[in-house]
Amino acid sequence: MNARLPDRRRSRALLIGASRFTHPDLHDLPAVTNNLQELTDVLADPAVGCLDREGCQQLAEPTTPQQVGDAIDTVVSEALDTLVLYYAGHGVLGQRGNPFLAVTTTDPDPRRVRYSGVPMEWLRLALADSPAHNRILILDCCFSGLAAEAMSNAASAVIGELVLQP
Repeated sequence: MNARLPDRRRSRALLIGASRFTHPDLHDLPAVTNNLQELTDVLADPAVGCLDREGCQQLAEPTTPQQVGDAIDTVVSEALDTLVLYYAGHGVLGQRGNPFLAVTTTDPDPRRVRYSGVPMEWLRLALADSPAHNRILILDCCFSGLAAEAMSNAASAVIGELVLQP
């Protein structure tokens, strides 16, 4: 098996970090700020990284889901070789157990988070619709284990089974 590095000029990353929250039930996460900078430095390092510095975007302290959606849309449309989406912050579950990513103004109440959090579905759709050959999602939050379920659907599971069968 031969591995290849991403084409630096045709690859993009969006690193989202939410460390401060207005709702009293979501405690601040001060380490997130350093995580964003350190990961940017590694990804854009000329010796070991896989991206040009311009291709590695940070979205620190988003206050609304709309900000996150706009940033995802921009990066997804620009990434042709490799796409990296990273989120560090709080993961919150909705009333039906569906995962959301918190932004500064997210209300973590399971009945209200759907109006103020970023639905994991947005990431699934963005990755599915991306023209990039390689798509990487890194979640540093509670309930990140639910991402596998949220990132798939019945049709892709069936297709995966058909492809794997001899």
